[in-house]
Amino acid sequence: MKQQYDLLRILYRVWFYSLTAIPLLILFPILITFAVVPKGYRTVYWIARNLWAPVVLCGMGTPINYIDTHRLATDKPYMICPNHQSMLDLFIILRCSTAPVLFVGKKELQTIPFFGSIYKRVSVLVDRSNKESRANVYQLVKEKLHLGYSICVFPEGTVPERQVLLAPFKPGAFKMAIEHSLAIIPISIYNAKHRLPYELNHGTPGKIAIKIHPTILTDEYSYEDYPKLQESCRSLLERDLSVVSA
Repeated sequence: MKQQYDLLRILYRVWFYSLTAIPLLILFPILITFAVVPKGYRTVYWIARNLWAPVVLCGMGTPINYIDTHRLATDKPYMICPNHQSMLDLFIILRCSTAPVLFVGKKELQTIPFFGSIYKRVSVLVDRSNKESRANVYQLVKEKLHLGYSICVFPEGTVPERQVLLAPFKPGAFKMAIEHSLAIIPISIYNAKHRLPYELNHGTPGKIAIKIHPTILTDEYSYEDYPKLQESCRSLLERDLSVVSA
Protein backbone atom coordinates (compact mmCIF):
# COMPACT_ATOMS: atom_id res chain seq x y z
CA MET A 1 0.00 0.00 0.00
CA LYS A 2 2.82 2.43 0.88
CA GLN A 3 4.45 1.83 -2.51
CA GLN A 4 1.16 2.66 -4.23
CA TYR A 5 0.88 5.95 -2.30
CA ASP A 6 4.51 6.80 -3.10
CA LEU A 7 3.84 6.19 -6.79
CA LEU A 8 0.75 8.41 -6.68
CA ARG A 9 2.73 11.19 -5.04
CA ILE A 10 5.48 10.94 -7.65
CA LEU A 11 2.85 11.12 -10.38
CA TYR A 12 1.34 14.12 -8.58
CA ARG A 13 4.71 15.86 -8.77
CA VAL A 14 5.12 14.99 -12.45
CA TRP A 15 1.69 16.52 -12.99
CA PHE A 16 2.92 19.70 -11.26
CA TYR A 17 5.90 19.96 -13.59
CA SER A 18 3.58 19.49 -16.55
CA LEU A 19 1.19 22.18 -15.34
CA THR A 20 4.02 24.67 -14.87
CA ALA A 21 5.80 23.85 -18.13
CA ILE A 22 2.97 23.63 -20.67
CA PRO A 23 1.57 27.17 -20.15
CA LEU A 24 5.13 28.53 -20.23
CA LEU A 25 5.80 26.80 -23.53
CA ILE A 26 2.57 28.12 -25.03
CA LEU A 27 3.02 31.66 -23.72
CA PHE A 28 6.81 31.82 -24.07
CA PRO A 29 6.92 34.03 -27.22
CA ILE A 30 4.65 36.61 -25.58
CA LEU A 31 6.38 36.46 -22.19
CA ILE A 32 9.93 36.75 -23.51
CA THR A 33 8.92 39.64 -25.77
CA PHE A 34 7.50 41.69 -22.90
CA ALA A 35 10.31 40.57 -20.57
CA VAL A 36 12.87 42.42 -22.69
CA VAL A 37 10.69 45.49 -23.30
CA PRO A 38 11.16 48.41 -20.87
CA LYS A 39 8.24 48.48 -18.43
CA GLY A 40 6.99 45.23 -19.94
CA TYR A 41 6.93 43.51 -16.56
CA ARG A 42 3.39 44.68 -15.86
CA THR A 43 2.19 42.55 -18.78
CA VAL A 44 4.38 39.61 -17.76
CA TYR A 45 3.03 39.83 -14.22
CA TRP A 46 -0.58 40.04 -15.39
CA ILE A 47 -0.15 36.90 -17.49
CA ALA A 48 1.63 35.06 -14.67
CA ARG A 49 -0.99 36.05 -12.11
CA ASN A 50 -4.16 35.63 -14.14
CA LEU A 51 -3.26 32.75 -16.47
CA TRP A 52 -0.27 30.76 -15.22
CA ALA A 53 -0.89 30.71 -11.45
CA PRO A 54 -4.60 29.73 -11.65
CA VAL A 55 -3.80 26.87 -14.04
CA VAL A 56 -1.19 25.52 -11.62
CA LEU A 57 -3.14 25.99 -8.38
CA CYS A 58 -6.47 24.75 -9.76
CA GLY A 59 -4.83 21.92 -11.67
CA MET A 60 -3.04 20.74 -8.54
CA GLY A 61 -6.26 20.86 -6.55
CA THR A 62 -4.75 23.44 -4.18
CA PRO A 63 -7.04 26.50 -4.08
CA ILE A 64 -6.13 29.33 -1.71
CA ASN A 65 -8.16 29.80 1.46
CA TYR A 66 -7.68 33.35 2.76
CA ILE A 67 -7.98 33.53 6.57
CA ASP A 68 -8.80 36.88 8.22
CA THR A 69 -6.84 38.57 5.47
CA HIS A 70 -6.09 42.26 4.91
CA ARG A 71 -6.27 43.55 1.37
CA LEU A 72 -3.09 44.62 -0.37
CA ALA A 73 -3.41 48.23 -1.50
CA THR A 74 -2.29 49.01 -5.03
CA ASP A 75 -1.37 52.67 -4.62
CA LYS A 76 2.20 52.19 -3.38
CA PRO A 77 4.94 49.55 -3.30
CA TYR A 78 5.57 47.25 -0.33
CA MET A 79 8.12 44.77 0.91
CA ILE A 80 6.24 41.46 1.02
CA CYS A 81 7.75 38.91 3.41
CA PRO A 82 6.15 35.43 3.43
CA ASN A 83 7.42 32.29 5.08
CA HIS A 84 8.65 29.68 2.59
CA GLN A 85 7.13 26.20 2.56
CA SER A 86 6.78 24.69 -0.89
CA MET A 87 7.10 24.77 -4.65
CA LEU A 88 3.70 26.48 -4.79
CA ASP A 89 4.71 29.60 -2.85
CA LEU A 90 5.51 31.65 -5.96
CA PHE A 91 2.03 31.02 -7.35
CA ILE A 92 0.44 31.85 -4.00
CA ILE A 93 2.12 35.26 -3.87
CA LEU A 94 1.16 35.95 -7.48
CA ARG A 95 -2.49 35.47 -6.53
CA CYS A 96 -2.18 37.72 -3.46
CA SER A 97 -1.46 40.97 -5.27
CA THR A 98 -3.13 42.47 -8.32
CA ALA A 99 -0.37 45.07 -8.54
CA PRO A 100 3.01 43.88 -9.90
CA VAL A 101 5.32 42.23 -7.39
CA LEU A 102 9.00 41.81 -8.21
CA PHE A 103 10.62 38.70 -6.77
CA VAL A 104 14.12 38.56 -5.34
CA GLY A 105 15.29 35.01 -5.98
CA LYS A 106 18.28 32.71 -6.08
CA LYS A 107 20.57 32.98 -9.10
CA GLU A 108 20.26 29.22 -9.65
CA LEU A 109 16.66 29.69 -10.87
CA GLN A 110 17.89 31.16 -14.14
CA THR A 111 19.12 27.71 -15.21
CA ILE A 112 15.56 26.29 -15.39
CA PRO A 113 14.65 25.87 -19.09
CA PHE A 114 12.26 28.53 -20.46
CA PHE A 115 11.31 29.75 -16.97
CA GLY A 116 14.87 30.87 -16.29
CA SER A 117 15.06 32.85 -19.53
CA ILE A 118 12.09 34.94 -18.43
CA TYR A 119 12.78 35.00 -14.70
CA LYS A 120 16.27 36.45 -15.00
CA ARG A 121 14.89 39.36 -17.04
CA VAL A 122 11.99 40.28 -14.78
CA SER A 123 13.32 39.60 -11.28
CA VAL A 124 16.30 40.43 -9.11
CA LEU A 125 18.65 37.47 -8.86
CA VAL A 126 21.17 37.09 -6.09
CA ASP A 127 24.09 34.74 -5.56
CA ARG A 128 23.95 34.37 -1.76
CA SER A 129 27.53 33.08 -1.66
CA ASN A 130 28.83 36.25 -3.36
CA LYS A 131 29.09 39.42 -1.27
CA GLU A 132 29.22 41.65 -4.36
CA SER A 133 26.07 40.05 -5.77
CA ARG A 134 24.23 40.63 -2.49
CA ALA A 135 25.32 44.27 -2.51
CA ASN A 136 24.11 44.76 -6.09
CA VAL A 137 20.61 43.70 -5.09
CA TYR A 138 20.09 47.01 -3.29
CA GLN A 139 20.79 49.06 -6.41
CA LEU A 140 18.67 46.82 -8.63
CA VAL A 141 15.74 47.01 -6.20
CA LYS A 142 16.04 50.80 -6.09
CA GLU A 143 15.77 50.97 -9.88
CA LYS A 144 12.67 48.77 -9.91
CA LEU A 145 10.96 50.74 -7.13
CA HIS A 146 10.95 53.79 -9.37
CA LEU A 147 8.62 51.80 -11.65
CA GLY A 148 6.15 51.31 -8.79
CA TYR A 149 6.67 47.57 -8.21
CA SER A 150 6.38 45.94 -4.82
CA ILE A 151 9.18 43.60 -3.77
CA CYS A 152 8.81 40.05 -2.48
CA VAL A 153 11.59 38.45 -0.45
CA PHE A 154 11.31 35.12 1.36
CA PRO A 155 13.36 36.17 4.41
CA GLU A 156 14.23 32.61 5.44
CA GLY A 157 16.31 32.43 2.26
CA THR A 158 15.51 28.75 1.88
CA VAL A 159 12.74 26.21 2.24
CA PRO A 160 13.30 24.62 5.67
CA GLU A 161 12.73 20.96 6.46
CA ARG A 162 9.07 20.02 6.85
CA GLN A 163 9.38 19.67 10.62
CA VAL A 164 10.81 23.21 10.98
CA LEU A 165 8.10 25.78 11.66
CA LEU A 166 10.12 28.83 10.63
CA ALA A 167 13.82 29.12 9.79
CA PRO A 168 15.96 32.07 10.95
CA PHE A 169 15.49 35.23 8.90
CA LYS A 170 18.20 36.85 6.81
CA PRO A 171 18.50 40.64 7.15
CA GLY A 172 18.45 41.76 3.49
CA ALA A 173 14.70 42.38 3.18
CA PHE A 174 14.60 44.49 6.31
CA LYS A 175 17.63 46.58 5.38
CA MET A 176 16.04 47.29 1.99
CA ALA A 177 12.67 48.10 3.56
CA ILE A 178 14.22 50.71 5.87
CA GLU A 179 16.51 52.14 3.20
CA HIS A 180 13.64 52.62 0.73
CA SER A 181 10.92 53.44 3.34
CA LEU A 182 8.86 50.41 2.36
CA ALA A 183 6.13 49.15 4.66
CA ILE A 184 6.47 45.42 5.27
CA ILE A 185 3.59 43.01 4.70
CA PRO A 186 4.14 39.64 6.41
CA ILE A 187 2.25 36.72 4.91
CA SER A 188 1.64 33.42 6.68
CA ILE A 189 1.52 30.35 4.47
CA TYR A 190 0.19 27.65 6.78
CA ASN A 191 0.05 24.27 5.12
CA ALA A 192 1.65 24.41 1.67
CA LYS A 193 4.37 22.08 2.99
CA HIS A 194 1.73 19.35 3.10
CA ARG A 195 0.57 20.11 -0.45
CA LEU A 196 3.82 20.15 -2.41
CA PRO A 197 7.04 20.09 -0.37
CA TYR A 198 10.40 19.58 -2.01
CA GLU A 199 10.56 15.96 -0.86
CA LEU A 200 9.86 13.75 -3.86
CA ASN A 201 7.38 11.31 -2.30
CA HIS A 202 5.20 13.79 -0.39
CA GLY A 203 2.30 15.94 -1.44
CA THR A 204 -1.47 15.88 -1.64
CA PRO A 205 -4.27 18.08 -3.02
CA GLY A 206 -6.24 20.32 -0.67
CA LYS A 207 -6.79 23.96 0.25
CA ILE A 208 -3.77 26.12 1.10
CA ALA A 209 -4.52 28.47 3.98
CA ILE A 210 -2.79 31.85 4.04
CA LYS A 211 -3.10 35.11 5.93
CA ILE A 212 -2.02 38.57 4.78
CA HIS A 213 -1.12 40.52 7.92
CA PRO A 214 -1.45 44.28 8.48
CA THR A 215 1.49 46.35 7.33
CA ILE A 216 4.50 47.01 9.54
CA LEU A 217 5.56 50.62 9.02
CA THR A 218 9.28 51.31 8.82
CA ASP A 219 9.32 55.12 9.02
CA GLU A 220 10.48 55.17 12.64
CA TYR A 221 13.31 52.69 12.10
CA SER A 222 16.85 53.84 11.40
CA TYR A 223 19.10 51.66 9.27
CA GLU A 224 20.88 50.41 12.40
CA ASP A 225 17.52 49.24 13.78
CA TYR A 226 17.03 46.58 11.11
CA PRO A 227 17.57 43.70 13.61
CA LYS A 228 14.55 44.94 15.61
CA LEU A 229 12.42 45.08 12.47
CA GLN A 230 13.65 41.65 11.43
CA GLU A 231 12.78 40.16 14.82
CA SER A 232 9.41 41.91 14.92
CA CYS A 233 8.39 40.39 11.59
CA ARG A 234 9.71 36.95 12.46
CA SER A 235 8.04 36.92 15.88
CA LEU A 236 4.71 37.86 14.33
CA LEU A 237 4.88 35.02 11.79
CA GLU A 238 6.19 32.52 14.33
CA ARG A 239 3.38 33.24 16.79
CA ASP A 240 0.77 33.04 14.07
CA LEU A 241 2.11 29.82 12.56
CA SER A 242 2.40 28.26 16.03
CA VAL A 243 -1.25 28.93 16.82
CA VAL A 244 -2.54 27.55 13.53
CA SER A 245 -0.18 24.55 13.60
CA ALA A 246 -1.06 23.64 17.21
